[in-house]
Amino acid sequence: MTDLFAGGGGTSTGAALASVDVRVAVNHWAPSLATHAANHPTTAHENIDISQADPARFQRTDILWASPSCTHHTRAQGKRRETRQHGEFDIDRAWDWPTIMAAEPDKARATMFDVVRFAEALHHRYVIVENVPEVMDWMFYPQWLQMMGMLGYQHRVQILDAAKVATSGRAVAQHRVRFFATFWRDDQQAPDLITETESLRPADEILDADPGRLISERTRPLAQASMERIEATLDRYPDAQRMIVSYYGASKVGRPSSCPIGTLTTHDRHAVLTRTPRGVAYRMLRNAEAARGMGFRDTYQWCGSTKDVTKQIGNAVATNVARDLCAGIVQVAA
Repeated sequence: MTDLFAGGGGTSTGAALASVDVRVAVNHWAPSLATHAANHPTTAHENIDISQADPARFQRTDILWASPSCTHHTRAQGKRRETRQHGEFDIDRAWDWPTIMAAEPDKARATMFDVVRFAEALHHRYVIVENVPEVMDWMFYPQWLQMMGMLGYQHRVQILDAAKVATSGRAVAQHRVRFFATFWRDDQQAPDLITETESLRPADEILDADPGRLISERTRPLAQASMERIEATLDRYPDAQRMIVSYYGASKVGRPSSCPIGTLTTHDRHAVLTRTPRGVAYRMLRNAEAARGMGFRDTYQWCGSTKDVTKQIGNAVATNVARDLCAGIVQVAA
Protein backbone atom coordinates (compact mmCIF):
# COMPACT_ATOMS: atom_id res chain seq x y z
CA MET A 1 0.00 0.00 0.00
CA THR A 2 1.01 3.60 -0.62
CA ASP A 3 -0.06 6.06 2.08
CA LEU A 4 -0.36 9.59 0.65
CA PHE A 5 -0.67 12.49 3.10
CA ALA A 6 0.41 9.87 5.64
CA GLY A 7 0.53 12.09 8.72
CA GLY A 8 1.54 10.41 11.96
CA GLY A 9 0.46 6.98 10.83
CA GLY A 10 -3.17 6.29 11.72
CA THR A 11 -3.89 4.88 8.28
CA SER A 12 -0.73 2.78 8.14
CA THR A 13 -1.27 1.47 11.67
CA GLY A 14 -4.78 0.37 10.78
CA ALA A 15 -3.63 -1.13 7.49
CA ALA A 16 -0.96 -3.15 9.29
CA LEU A 17 -3.66 -4.57 11.59
CA ALA A 18 -5.35 -5.83 8.40
CA SER A 19 -2.09 -7.49 7.29
CA VAL A 20 -1.45 -4.90 4.58
CA ASP A 21 2.21 -4.15 3.86
CA VAL A 22 2.67 -0.37 3.74
CA ARG A 23 5.51 0.11 1.27
CA VAL A 24 5.52 3.92 0.86
CA ALA A 25 4.45 6.85 3.05
CA VAL A 26 4.46 10.40 1.70
CA ASN A 27 4.04 13.63 3.66
CA HIS A 28 5.35 17.18 3.51
CA TRP A 29 5.64 17.85 7.28
CA ALA A 30 8.80 16.56 8.94
CA PRO A 31 7.41 15.89 12.47
CA SER A 32 4.64 13.68 11.08
CA LEU A 33 7.01 11.77 8.84
CA ALA A 34 9.44 11.28 11.74
CA THR A 35 6.62 9.81 13.83
CA HIS A 36 5.59 7.57 10.95
CA ALA A 37 9.17 6.37 10.44
CA ALA A 38 9.65 5.64 14.14
CA ASN A 39 6.65 3.33 14.17
CA HIS A 40 6.83 1.93 10.63
CA PRO A 41 10.57 1.47 10.08
CA THR A 42 10.25 -0.90 7.10
CA THR A 43 8.23 1.63 5.10
CA ALA A 44 9.98 3.90 2.59
CA HIS A 45 9.39 7.53 3.58
CA GLU A 46 9.23 10.53 1.25
CA ASN A 47 9.28 14.06 2.70
CA ILE A 48 7.82 15.97 -0.23
CA ASP A 49 4.94 18.23 -1.25
CA ILE A 50 2.71 15.73 -3.03
CA SER A 51 1.37 18.35 -5.42
CA GLN A 52 4.93 18.76 -6.69
CA ALA A 53 5.71 15.04 -6.86
CA ASP A 54 5.91 13.01 -10.06
CA PRO A 55 3.86 9.84 -9.43
CA ALA A 56 5.91 7.93 -11.99
CA ARG A 57 8.93 7.94 -9.68
CA PHE A 58 7.06 5.94 -7.02
CA GLN A 59 6.73 2.17 -6.95
CA ARG A 60 3.36 0.76 -7.90
CA THR A 61 1.37 -0.82 -5.07
CA ASP A 62 -1.95 -2.66 -5.02
CA ILE A 63 -3.66 -0.09 -2.79
CA LEU A 64 -3.44 3.69 -2.72
CA TRP A 65 -4.76 5.40 0.42
CA ALA A 66 -4.98 9.17 0.22
CA SER A 67 -6.12 11.69 2.83
CA PRO A 68 -6.00 15.02 0.96
CA SER A 69 -6.22 18.26 2.88
CA CYS A 70 -9.65 18.69 4.47
CA THR A 71 -9.13 22.11 6.06
CA HIS A 72 -10.75 24.19 3.33
CA HIS A 73 -13.64 21.79 2.78
CA THR A 74 -14.90 22.10 6.36
CA ARG A 75 -17.44 24.62 7.62
CA ALA A 76 -16.60 27.18 10.28
CA GLN A 77 -19.40 27.54 12.81
CA GLY A 78 -21.85 26.00 10.37
CA LYS A 79 -21.03 28.43 7.54
CA ARG A 80 -19.58 27.47 4.16
CA ARG A 81 -16.13 28.88 3.56
CA GLU A 82 -15.93 31.59 0.96
CA THR A 83 -14.03 30.61 -2.17
CA ARG A 84 -12.35 32.48 -4.97
CA GLN A 85 -13.39 32.27 -8.61
CA HIS A 86 -12.75 28.81 -10.03
CA GLY A 87 -11.31 28.10 -13.45
CA GLU A 88 -12.51 25.51 -15.94
CA PHE A 89 -11.07 22.49 -17.69
CA ASP A 90 -12.29 19.86 -20.17
CA ILE A 91 -11.96 16.32 -18.84
CA ASP A 92 -12.96 14.85 -22.21
CA ARG A 93 -9.65 15.90 -23.73
CA ALA A 94 -6.11 14.80 -22.90
CA TRP A 95 -5.59 15.86 -19.30
CA ASP A 96 -3.28 18.81 -18.92
CA TRP A 97 -2.43 18.67 -15.23
CA PRO A 98 -1.08 22.23 -14.85
CA THR A 99 -4.37 23.54 -16.27
CA ILE A 100 -6.48 21.21 -14.10
CA MET A 101 -4.60 22.08 -10.92
CA ALA A 102 -4.78 25.79 -11.72
CA ALA A 103 -8.57 25.58 -12.11
CA GLU A 104 -8.84 25.21 -8.33
CA PRO A 105 -7.25 28.35 -6.83
CA ASP A 106 -7.29 26.86 -3.32
CA LYS A 107 -4.16 24.68 -3.22
CA ALA A 108 -5.44 22.69 -0.25
CA ARG A 109 -8.60 21.63 -2.09
CA ALA A 110 -6.58 20.96 -5.25
CA THR A 111 -4.81 18.10 -3.47
CA MET A 112 -7.88 16.00 -4.31
CA PHE A 113 -6.61 15.98 -7.89
CA ASP A 114 -3.36 14.39 -6.72
CA VAL A 115 -5.35 11.20 -6.11
CA VAL A 116 -6.28 11.10 -9.81
CA ARG A 117 -2.70 11.86 -10.86
CA PHE A 118 -1.34 8.90 -8.89
CA ALA A 119 -4.11 6.54 -10.02
CA GLU A 120 -3.53 7.53 -13.65
CA ALA A 121 0.21 6.92 -13.44
CA LEU A 122 0.31 3.81 -11.25
CA HIS A 123 -2.99 1.99 -11.93
CA HIS A 124 -3.53 0.84 -8.36
CA ARG A 125 -6.01 -2.02 -8.03
CA TYR A 126 -7.80 -0.20 -5.21
CA VAL A 127 -7.89 3.43 -4.05
CA ILE A 128 -9.32 4.72 -0.76
CA VAL A 129 -9.82 8.45 -0.19
CA GLU A 130 -10.57 9.92 3.23
CA ASN A 131 -11.85 13.44 3.83
CA VAL A 132 -14.61 15.38 5.60
CA PRO A 133 -18.19 14.85 4.34
CA GLU A 134 -18.28 18.45 3.07
CA VAL A 135 -15.87 17.44 0.30
CA MET A 136 -18.98 16.36 -1.61
CA ASP A 137 -19.96 20.06 -1.81
CA TRP A 138 -16.70 20.87 -3.60
CA MET A 139 -17.32 22.45 -7.00
CA PHE A 140 -15.16 19.90 -8.80
CA TYR A 141 -16.38 16.83 -6.90
CA PRO A 142 -18.53 15.51 -9.80
CA GLN A 143 -15.64 15.94 -12.26
CA TRP A 144 -13.27 14.31 -9.78
CA LEU A 145 -15.46 11.19 -9.58
CA GLN A 146 -15.90 11.21 -13.36
CA MET A 147 -12.14 11.33 -13.89
CA MET A 148 -11.65 8.28 -11.69
CA GLY A 149 -14.35 6.52 -13.70
CA MET A 150 -12.55 7.39 -16.92
CA LEU A 151 -9.48 5.64 -15.52
CA GLY A 152 -11.53 2.45 -15.23
CA TYR A 153 -12.57 2.64 -11.58
CA GLN A 154 -15.93 1.92 -10.02
CA HIS A 155 -16.58 3.48 -6.63
CA ARG A 156 -18.62 3.55 -3.46
CA VAL A 157 -18.89 6.40 -0.94
CA GLN A 158 -19.61 5.85 2.73
CA ILE A 159 -19.90 8.38 5.54
CA LEU A 160 -18.60 6.52 8.57
CA ASP A 161 -18.42 7.37 12.28
CA ALA A 162 -15.25 5.87 13.78
CA ALA A 163 -17.13 5.18 17.01
CA LYS A 164 -19.33 2.73 15.09
CA VAL A 165 -16.80 0.88 12.90
CA ALA A 166 -16.03 -2.52 14.40
CA THR A 167 -16.21 -5.07 11.58
CA SER A 168 -12.90 -6.81 12.26
CA GLY A 169 -12.07 -5.48 15.74
CA ARG A 170 -13.04 -2.88 18.29
CA ALA A 171 -14.21 0.63 17.44
CA VAL A 172 -12.59 3.71 19.01
CA ALA A 173 -14.12 5.75 21.82
CA GLN A 174 -14.47 8.83 19.61
CA HIS A 175 -17.23 10.14 17.36
CA ARG A 176 -15.41 11.02 14.14
CA VAL A 177 -17.57 11.26 11.03
CA ARG A 178 -15.63 11.17 7.78
CA PHE A 179 -16.06 10.65 4.05
CA PHE A 180 -14.54 7.48 2.59
CA ALA A 181 -14.55 6.77 -1.14
CA THR A 182 -13.41 3.29 -2.15
CA PHE A 183 -12.45 2.77 -5.79
CA TRP A 184 -11.75 -0.53 -7.50
CA ARG A 185 -10.67 -1.22 -11.06
CA ASP A 186 -13.20 -2.81 -13.37
CA ASP A 187 -11.22 -6.07 -13.27
CA GLN A 188 -11.30 -6.22 -9.45
CA GLN A 189 -13.97 -7.36 -7.01
CA ALA A 190 -15.76 -4.74 -4.93
CA PRO A 191 -15.12 -4.98 -1.17
CA ASP A 192 -18.08 -5.35 1.16
CA LEU A 193 -19.84 -2.38 2.70
CA ILE A 194 -18.87 -1.36 6.21
CA THR A 195 -21.82 -1.93 8.55
CA GLU A 196 -21.84 0.35 11.57
CA THR A 197 -22.49 -0.95 15.08
CA GLU A 198 -24.57 0.79 17.73
CA SER A 199 -22.49 -0.67 20.56
CA LEU A 200 -20.32 2.28 21.56
CA ARG A 201 -17.20 2.45 23.74
CA PRO A 202 -17.17 5.02 26.55
CA ALA A 203 -14.58 7.75 26.76
CA ASP A 204 -13.81 6.39 30.23
CA GLU A 205 -11.72 3.73 28.50
CA ILE A 206 -9.22 6.28 27.17
CA LEU A 207 -9.07 8.67 30.16
CA ASP A 208 -6.38 8.64 32.83
CA ALA A 209 -7.51 8.31 36.44
CA ASP A 210 -6.02 11.67 37.48
CA PRO A 211 -8.92 14.16 37.86
CA GLY A 212 -6.70 17.25 37.71
CA ARG A 213 -6.88 20.35 39.91
CA LEU A 214 -10.01 21.46 41.71
CA ILE A 215 -11.61 24.44 40.02
CA SER A 216 -11.88 26.17 43.41
CA GLU A 217 -8.11 25.89 43.91
CA ARG A 218 -7.00 27.30 40.58
CA THR A 219 -4.72 30.31 40.94
CA ARG A 220 -5.96 31.62 37.58
CA PRO A 221 -9.75 31.49 37.20
CA LEU A 222 -11.24 29.93 34.12
CA ALA A 223 -12.81 32.23 31.56
CA GLN A 224 -16.47 33.09 32.04
CA ALA A 225 -17.47 31.23 28.85
CA SER A 226 -15.69 28.11 30.10
CA MET A 227 -17.42 28.32 33.48
CA GLU A 228 -20.79 28.65 31.77
CA ARG A 229 -20.15 25.45 29.79
CA ILE A 230 -18.97 23.67 32.92
CA GLU A 231 -22.00 24.72 34.96
CA ALA A 232 -24.39 23.77 32.15
CA THR A 233 -22.73 20.35 31.89
CA LEU A 234 -22.88 19.73 35.64
CA ASP A 235 -26.55 20.72 35.68
CA ARG A 236 -27.37 18.49 32.71
CA TYR A 237 -25.69 15.40 34.19
CA PRO A 238 -26.14 15.53 37.98
CA ASP A 239 -25.37 11.82 38.42
CA ALA A 240 -22.24 11.63 36.23
CA GLN A 241 -18.89 11.48 37.98
CA ARG A 242 -16.84 12.37 34.90
CA MET A 243 -17.82 14.53 31.95
CA ILE A 244 -16.13 15.98 28.89
CA VAL A 245 -16.57 19.60 27.82
CA SER A 246 -15.74 20.41 24.20
CA TYR A 247 -14.72 23.88 23.06
CA TYR A 248 -16.01 23.91 19.50
CA GLY A 249 -19.31 23.78 17.66
CA ALA A 250 -22.64 25.23 18.63
CA SER A 251 -23.26 23.06 21.70
CA LYS A 252 -22.68 24.74 25.05
CA VAL A 253 -23.10 21.55 27.09
CA GLY A 254 -20.63 18.69 27.49
CA ARG A 255 -21.30 14.96 27.67
CA PRO A 256 -20.78 12.21 30.26
CA SER A 257 -17.67 10.08 29.89
CA SER A 258 -19.91 7.04 29.50
CA CYS A 259 -20.29 8.21 25.86
CA PRO A 260 -17.56 8.39 23.21
CA ILE A 261 -15.60 11.62 23.16
CA GLY A 262 -16.37 14.16 20.44
CA THR A 263 -14.20 14.60 17.38
CA LEU A 264 -10.54 15.18 18.21
CA THR A 265 -9.00 18.16 16.42
CA THR A 266 -5.53 19.61 15.85
CA HIS A 267 -5.90 21.88 18.90
CA ASP A 268 -6.77 21.42 22.59
CA ARG A 269 -10.56 21.37 22.41
CA HIS A 270 -11.62 18.94 25.17
CA ALA A 271 -11.55 19.22 28.96
CA VAL A 272 -12.29 16.57 31.59
CA LEU A 273 -14.58 17.37 34.54
CA THR A 274 -14.59 15.09 37.57
CA ARG A 275 -16.79 15.26 40.65
CA THR A 276 -14.69 14.48 43.72
CA PRO A 277 -15.51 14.50 47.48
CA ARG A 278 -13.73 17.87 47.68
CA GLY A 279 -15.34 19.51 44.67
CA VAL A 280 -15.19 19.54 40.87
CA ALA A 281 -11.81 18.98 39.24
CA TYR A 282 -10.89 20.22 35.78
CA ARG A 283 -8.08 19.55 33.32
CA MET A 284 -7.50 19.51 29.56
CA LEU A 285 -7.42 16.24 27.65
CA ARG A 286 -3.88 14.88 27.32
CA ASN A 287 -2.18 13.80 24.13
CA ALA A 288 -1.87 10.22 25.39
CA GLU A 289 -5.64 10.12 25.94
CA ALA A 290 -6.35 11.66 22.53
CA ALA A 291 -4.05 9.10 20.89
CA ARG A 292 -6.03 6.30 22.52
CA GLY A 293 -9.17 7.93 21.14
CA MET A 294 -7.68 7.48 17.66
CA GLY A 295 -6.86 3.84 18.36
CA PHE A 296 -3.12 4.23 18.95
CA ARG A 297 -1.50 2.08 21.63
CA ASP A 298 0.37 3.69 24.51
CA THR A 299 3.63 2.31 23.08
CA TYR A 300 3.26 4.41 19.92
CA GLN A 301 6.21 6.79 19.55
CA TRP A 302 5.48 10.47 18.84
CA CYS A 303 8.00 12.98 17.48
CA GLY A 304 7.97 16.75 17.75
CA SER A 305 6.74 19.23 20.33
CA THR A 306 3.58 18.82 22.40
CA LYS A 307 1.70 21.02 19.92
CA ASP A 308 3.14 19.04 17.02
CA VAL A 309 1.85 15.81 18.56
CA THR A 310 -1.61 17.31 19.18
CA LYS A 311 -1.73 18.31 15.52
CA GLN A 312 -0.61 14.87 14.33
CA ILE A 313 -3.27 13.14 16.41
CA GLY A 314 -6.01 15.52 15.28
CA ASN A 315 -5.06 15.05 11.63
CA ALA A 316 -4.92 11.26 11.88
CA VAL A 317 -7.28 8.69 10.42
CA ALA A 318 -8.86 6.58 13.17
CA THR A 319 -6.94 3.31 13.05
CA ASN A 320 -10.02 1.09 13.27
CA VAL A 321 -11.58 2.59 10.14
CA ALA A 322 -8.38 2.11 8.14
CA ARG A 323 -8.17 -1.44 9.51
CA ASP A 324 -11.69 -2.40 8.43
CA LEU A 325 -11.59 -0.74 5.01
CA CYS A 326 -8.25 -2.40 4.25
CA ALA A 327 -9.46 -5.74 5.63
CA GLY A 328 -12.39 -5.59 3.24
CA ILE A 329 -10.00 -5.25 0.32
CA VAL A 330 -7.75 -8.05 1.57
CA GLN A 331 -10.73 -10.40 1.74
CA VAL A 332 -11.68 -9.92 -1.92
CA ALA A 333 -8.24 -9.31 -3.43
CA ALA A 334 -6.47 -12.38 -2.03
